Amino acid sequence: MDRRRFLATSAGALGAAAIGQGIALGSATPAAADDGRLADWFQKGVTERGGSPWTDEAQGITSDGKNGYRWVTTNADADLSYKGIWRLNGEYTPDKSLIWNESWWPDGNTNHHIGAPQHDLYHGNIWVPIEHGPQPRVWCVPEGLGSKGNIYNLGHPSDSWHQNTFAWCSPDQTRSSAPIRTTQGGGGLLYTSQSSDHIIYGYKMIPGDVLHAPYMKIARTSRLPHSIDGIAGGFVMEGRLYLSIEPEDGSCEVRCYRFGRRNTSGVEDLEPMTYEGTYVVPDTGDGLFGNPHEAEGLCYDPKWWGPGDTTQVSVLILDQHAIGDDSISIRHLDMPHEVKPGPVIF
Repeated sequence: MDRRRFLATSAGALGAAAIGQGIALGSATPAAADDGRLADWFQKGVTERGGSPWTDEAQGITSDGKNGYRWVTTNADADLSYKGIWRLNGEYTPDKSLIWNESWWPDGNTNHHIGAPQHDLYHGNIWVPIEHGPQPRVWCVPEGLGSKGNIYNLGHPSDSWHQNTFAWCSPDQTRSSAPIRTTQGGGGLLYTSQSSDHIIYGYKMIPGDVLHAPYMKIARTSRLPHSIDGIAGGFVMEGRLYLSIEPEDGSCEVRCYRFGRRNTSGVEDLEPMTYEGTYVVPDTGDGLFGNPHEAEGLCYDPKWWGPGDTTQVSVLILDQHAIGDDSISIRHLDMPHEVKPGPVIF
């Protein structure tokens, strides 16, 4: 998270300039929610793992939506041979991994920063943001981790503007088409934002040809009602965006926003997004010996606890260790039945 904040210095200004917005930004502290969504959320349980190389500098978690596998991305600063994507079984024990290889990049850069992952519930891909230098990219990996997958530029290399931070991304988790499908002529969008901004971007994949590789192009921009600092993760489901945020006080918040009407003849939405509530994750202050906790990625993650008892969202909290490998705390969140973000509920 510290690296993302360093990269985010001019993110908000660049985001507004990129789409020609003349928007007066509101306070980073949202006004009261319209419908109280998230007001009744609570933390049902906690899964802790740590002191292991695969949890060092973990950036987020995602799920297959079936109470089966989860995936965690890590930058593994202490031992780069563990940097990559780790699949966890039902006991939250790693059973497979795809280790990052710097030679996959043609530009010769090293020390790429892996962000919070998100699983495509319908087509079995893991979408992972990658930061390094002026050109961010997205890594699309088969959920079985059997191959390195594909890497796409976020924006065409010749474009005059690119996101300079890229901590999270998410396909629409309730659509039957994923961004990858646009190579066949149709499909959905991949949503993301800068780490500090008031704009949510929806990218569409542009198919490649004999001269150009496929890349992601902005096809939708949605305005938040206020600017946000410290965005760590997010997922989109049923017309809503759920963000994990680390405010300056070091706490962890989950916020919900509803998308406005989309402009079918243009890029910018006809209406701004609507703020619908904040949930403050408990017990996220500094850990043992003052080690800082950091809010990381979150995901739709139905976890079964017993008959009629499931949680719907998981958020990863990183417990940074001054010496040795970091630990992670996965918080399992539940909410009233009528506001659960599952495809069967709405």
